[in-house]
Amino acid sequence: MSRPLNVLVLDDDVVTSMAPLHQFVDLMDGDNDRFVFRTLTDPQKLDGYLDEHREIDVVLVDVSYDRAGPDQSLTCLTAFDTLIRRNGPKGIGLAQSQYGRTLFPFAVCQLLPPPAGQIVVGWTYKDDSPVRGYPETIRILDEIAAGRGMRRPRTLRTCMPDVNQFTGSFISTILASQLDVRLWELMSISHYSQRELHLTAGTHDVKTVQRRMDAYLEAIRNFQTAMAQDEDRVHPMDGHAALDMLEHDGRDARHRAVETFAQLHRTFFQAPELEDLVKERGLRESKRSRRRRSPGKETWWKPNVR
Repeated sequence: MSRPLNVLVLDDDVVTSMAPLHQFVDLMDGDNDRFVFRTLTDPQKLDGYLDEHREIDVVLVDVSYDRAGPDQSLTCLTAFDTLIRRNGPKGIGLAQSQYGRTLFPFAVCQLLPPPAGQIVVGWTYKDDSPVRGYPETIRILDEIAAGRGMRRPRTLRTCMPDVNQFTGSFISTILASQLDVRLWELMSISHYSQRELHLTAGTHDVKTVQRRMDAYLEAIRNFQTAMAQDEDRVHPMDGHAALDMLEHDGRDARHRAVETFAQLHRTFFQAPELEDLVKERGLRESKRSRRRRSPGKETWWKPNVR
């Protein structure tokens, strides 16, 4: 037997992740000792931990870390940003399949810098689904351990920037600027009229908010339609909860639909990293423009890189 695969589980609730992992390793084909699992609870310590533990091959990344400490509110965006900037090790999202978390894989692919190699290789959920749950996690780990060239991961297919224009550009559309970050955060916290949003977010005038609301709603509609038509549907997302608000016409109904979407996904829209990541993405695009290259989407998945 070759050496076991060293897997770091980055999760503030170790029991929730580790018990099912061991259970499915036992249930599925293969040597039960083919993985060595280690744990870490704080994404801010990931960089230092990897410096000290060069043997880590894969990191399983949870979404949120509320239990990591009284002041801890960072998310998986910090962890994946660390992995991408270090150019490894490989990372797999391992999240609860519930509202507030299902937008994170889209943000990882559409907000963070494109990886130099195959760093983000999957996104799975803490359930028993063979397509999206722990069995898929084990399958990806086995593929990495076998040293095979990684195929384009089906669990991230709808999230990548170079796929369906409505899913592959959703995050960059609704979070086009730092103003968008502020508007979504406010809507995810409480109800604000468009005038209150204008005054609190500091927009030029209330019509700016109206235009952004119209753009958000169109993006949500396109996104939900594309997700509903996706045959694999590896991301557990009930796409119609917000749009059910549109039974009545009028600007107020459209505003409430966008607000409902924000509050359903409040964990994402309240992520403290969002504003800096949106700002950094803007700087990257500006640099490409200054170099007289198209500011279009960079290649995200490198099929020939192991």
